[in-house]
Amino acid sequence: MFDRRRNIEYVKPHELWRLIINEDESLEVELKADNSRAEVTLNQNCFNIRFSDPTTHTGNKPDIVVVVKGSIDGEDVKFEIEIENNSHCIIRECHFPIIELSGTARQMALHNSNLGGCVWQCLDNHLEELNDGSPYKGMDYIYRRKIYTYPGASASTNSFALADGSGGLYFGCHDSSLNYTNHIIEMELNSNLNLLMVQCPFINPGERAGISGFNLSAYQGSWHKAADKYRAWAESWYEFKAVPDAIRHMQGWQRLIMRAQYGENFFTFSQLPRIFDDGIKAGIDTLFMFGWHQGGHDCDYPAYIPSEELGGTEELKNNISKFKERGGKVILYANGQLIDKNSDYYLNGKGREVSIKDHRGNEPLQFYGFSGRGVFNRKYGNRTFVTACPCCTDWHEQLKKVIDMASSLGCDGVFFDQLGAESSLCCDPAHGHPVPHFGIMNDRRDMVAKLYRYAESMNPPLHFGIEHISDITAQHSHYIHAMAGGSAVVNKKYLEKGEKPVVMFDLSWFRYIFPEVVISNREIRDGED
Repeated sequence: MFDRRRNIEYVKPHELWRLIINEDESLEVELKADNSRAEVTLNQNCFNIRFSDPTTHTGNKPDIVVVVKGSIDGEDVKFEIEIENNSHCIIRECHFPIIELSGTARQMALHNSNLGGCVWQCLDNHLEELNDGSPYKGMDYIYRRKIYTYPGASASTNSFALADGSGGLYFGCHDSSLNYTNHIIEMELNSNLNLLMVQCPFINPGERAGISGFNLSAYQGSWHKAADKYRAWAESWYEFKAVPDAIRHMQGWQRLIMRAQYGENFFTFSQLPRIFDDGIKAGIDTLFMFGWHQGGHDCDYPAYIPSEELGGTEELKNNISKFKERGGKVILYANGQLIDKNSDYYLNGKGREVSIKDHRGNEPLQFYGFSGRGVFNRKYGNRTFVTACPCCTDWHEQLKKVIDMASSLGCDGVFFDQLGAESSLCCDPAHGHPVPHFGIMNDRRDMVAKLYRYAESMNPPLHFGIEHISDITAQHSHYIHAMAGGSAVVNKKYLEKGEKPVVMFDLSWFRYIFPEVVISNREIRDGED
């Protein structure tokens, strides 16, 4: 791609696509385009490129036909790909479009949407970060890659942008299916540097499939012009909601763990009035209450029963009332997907039924461990969790019980952890979804929307928040507790050196595209900073 207005080449010639297929038990056989054998058809501003004789890296020629269609609309080039599988193989992955960057483009700043917004000021200066692999577990000598996944926190929007202050290159996937799309920054063996997107259509023999919505645009102006292109697409599906005044004008919160995972009690429910008095001295009138339940924080989920050691249900309810009488607000915490493998719900309830299973039938695990003054818990004391599939209605009911609890206690809001992050891929056919289910974040989005509406139906309505920035779930929450909120400074001694603070994640990308979304500044941690 060449921008005649600026006399800049952004994109060099390269094969447009790759497929990853299986040959018998070999699951990652690469099939590449042969540009010299492609049939090109032009019709005014539209083009078709037909590839009917691709070759694998093993030298085979499976009967697979690929057609790339495109159109030019002003400064936008729009692509789609259609794949017809007449072979005996399964087409597992589609790498498309592959954009090889010019030397000029490699000197530009890369805006990606990781955790809401991360800027690499010069792409070539970050090549050492293309290490999503291992020297012996992956073919890093052929491809070195950095991988982000949309929808989810590692790619909060389905887009990249290159910028130099006067213009750049926008690369977006405006795919209405919202299936998982991997954003790849890739260094090839020959030192080509590519941007590409990868979806996993799993096309069986005799089937055909297409992926559309790719947009490549040489824009002029600041990076905001690229972001405007994504916003214009998002307005076709994003549901904009009013933010309650209690959230819009909140000065901050005290995020307190009442009871630790290993049983230590930090605050009793009777201390809530004192907690308000301490916070209001700094203008903080809200309590974000973690670890209020019997098991303590990150333990025994989804058994959310107010801790007897902290005072029990009535003590909690009475002191929330006292907190609010002083002018305070209380947000009740719960996790939106974790199931403790030692919980009664997992051992004797439906935990095993609703848990996500991978393509080999195993449960992906997460581990969290907290410690105090000792060593054993820090070293060996992890709690082990499985994650719930958002397609399972019984899990919806478990989370609705938390909303019921928040309402009955008189809380102002309810918060569910992890629901904006990408879900593990589920391959359990008993859940009623496709296998493998690459559209699982659509079901996560729908679950979040149902919980939002349920909280709104309470009397009085509860405000509703989730963790992690992802556009498809952000639309169904009043605020996002970000993983990185612009307070983690990279140059920590900036004051001593007379420098401006530099943050790795300034969230400018997401904040500009979706100014309606309220996002926390997570990295304000404790009194050490």
